[in-house]
Amino acid sequence: DGGVFKVGSILSEKLNSLGVGVEHDTRSHEPHDSEAYRRSRRTAVKLLQTNPSAIIDLHRDGVPDPDFYTGEIYGVPVSKIRLVVGRQNPNMKANYDFAKRLKGHLDDKYPGLVKGIFMGKGDYNQDLSPRAILIEAGTHTITRERAQRGVAHFAEALPPVLGISAGPSTFKQGAQGTGGDMAALLFVVIAFILGFAIYLVVSTGSVEGAIQKLKEFVTVEWSNFLGKRKE
Repeated sequence: DGGVFKVGSILSEKLNSLGVGVEHDTRSHEPHDSEAYRRSRRTAVKLLQTNPSAIIDLHRDGVPDPDFYTGEIYGVPVSKIRLVVGRQNPNMKANYDFAKRLKGHLDDKYPGLVKGIFMGKGDYNQDLSPRAILIEAGTHTITRERAQRGVAHFAEALPPVLGISAGPSTFKQGAQGTGGDMAALLFVVIAFILGFAIYLVVSTGSVEGAIQKLKEFVTVEWSNFLGKRKE
């Protein structure tokens, strides 16, 4: 059972577990003819409306020999992954760079998982995004379980390559802390200005007197500042 949709579900579930949101589209674009990519393009264009960080087009290769993709990762049987980049699209260089970064990360973590980067003659709708990639999750003659293990490993490369924090959430505590500190600082500054204004009104007996006092204060302080600068 090739089960490309079931393999895709594992990829989606693994990414979700890493804190990466996934829009997993399972509509069929059969038959596998010359118009298949035209049909799938409509789906890709629709997905682009969600402003994704990347587009992953998952396939099972038509190579009949299952040994072509057979591999092991730390003694566990898997299907190797092949990355495919289309030569006939304006994003070819960016797509290729994206593929190289994915392969580089996986070569370090799971040596042998990526079979290579294949430069195909089509565009595979990769002109739609500089981070579009087609992956062959083994051949249709290799077991689905092997393919699922392979894509689960592949998923681990996406967060670091895309710059997404892996974990149950992409929320960053540091960002919240900075915002909270700035809000607290702003509150302190506003409170100080308000308190100083009330003090001036009370001490002078009127708003006009407070304004005049403030002008005198600024004039004196500015003169002192300039005098110190000249020294």
